[in-house]
Amino acid sequence: MLFALVTRPDRQPESSWARYQLHTFLVFDLGSSRIERLLTGSAFRISAGHQYFQHLLGYRPRNLRVKVI
Repeated sequence: MLFALVTRPDRQPESSWARYQLHTFLVFDLGSSRIERLLTGSAFRISAGHQYFQHLLGYRPRNLRVKVI
């Protein structure tokens, strides 16, 4: 589960670039490990720019229901 990648641009504007680099590395590293699913927060409540970035990384938003057995 990836909980959040949040920065405060008013405090550290350069942290946004680092956040995207970390995120991209994480995605490719998990992909090379044959991980097929990554649970995150809602993909539908983020800005269009973030949705496009996730699309470029290969994300496909899905509705997911977790069922405890």
